[in-house]
Amino acid sequence: MRKGILLTLFSMVLSAQIALVQWDDKGIYRDIQEAFESNLPWGVDKYNVYGDKSKIPGVMERLKTREYRIIVVTGDDLLKAAVVYLTNTPVVFLGSTDTKPAEGKKNITGISLNPTPEEVVRTVQKILPKMKKVGLIFKNPDQYVQTYSSILEKFGIQVEKVMAQDPGGVNTALRFLSDVDLLWMVPDELNRENATFKFLLISSQKKLIPIMGLDENYVKAGALFAITPDLNFIGRKGAEYVKSIVDGISPENLPVLHPRASYVINLKVAKKLNLNIPPTIINNARRVIK
Repeated sequence: MRKGILLTLFSMVLSAQIALVQWDDKGIYRDIQEAFESNLPWGVDKYNVYGDKSKIPGVMERLKTREYRIIVVTGDDLLKAAVVYLTNTPVVFLGSTDTKPAEGKKNITGISLNPTPEEVVRTVQKILPKMKKVGLIFKNPDQYVQTYSSILEKFGIQVEKVMAQDPGGVNTALRFLSDVDLLWMVPDELNRENATFKFLLISSQKKLIPIMGLDENYVKAGALFAITPDLNFIGRKGAEYVKSIVDGISPENLPVLHPRASYVINLKVAKKLNLNIPPTIINNARRVIK
């Protein structure tokens, strides 16, 4: 009985010493929060800026006055703020795409939103095991293009680059794209234009070439699949890092992690493209659109 009371009191004390600061309570941030809290044996004080950058300084000042033992933040903007405001408190970030602000900070560690490029390519190969040549569509040959071109070639996959300044340029370039097994959308402004995706869909349906979309919305609209981060992994590992820090491990001894890759796949599109998707791929998908 006494042991149970002590554990309850210990849990209550820790609840008052751990804060979770959310960029928003929707979409991926909600999913990460749910996975994080379900894997943490204690409650947390919660703050939310609801996607409003102007609220961040006020929240950060409140956190400093409370003197929390550990602060958990989600998203890029809150990580950047934590670097500035929380120079001594241990910080665990969850689901940040840009982890560079945390580099060299001994009090900060966490889990990125992005799977490693190698993990992404391996996952794409599982979905399309016969893939030998990829068409990369982009506006500028930035770091993403350079990185993925190099890794795809390292995995023995040829890369044909489709560079265009506008959707009309994409439409023209697609006419000369030959013998590719996948149209790979680079996450840039060109591919986020509706007209670009429209031209990609026309080419996909005409040539029976699948599209790798930017996210789940593109899969719903006609891409075969999209690679997404394993949000449960981010939340679960974040909870493990908090428990490790409570046990006395310094954040600098906890390396920044990348999530596993998951995917959303559209079986209706697969049927139109005459693709046979193995049961294992279907069963392991985060979501299947039928």
